[in-house]
Amino acid sequence: MIGLYNLVFNYCFAEIIVLSFFSYFILYKSLVFFLFWFKI
Repeated sequence: MIGLYNLVFNYCFAEIIVLSFFSYFILYKSLVFFLFWFKI
């Protein structure tokens, strides 16, 4: 039971890390795109 709870907790933690990394990546790409757009 404790092992199953630990597995679910690790999965949720990894999901949060992946989602935050993906959102930061999208934010960085949009920021670079806006800087490139304003330079033109």
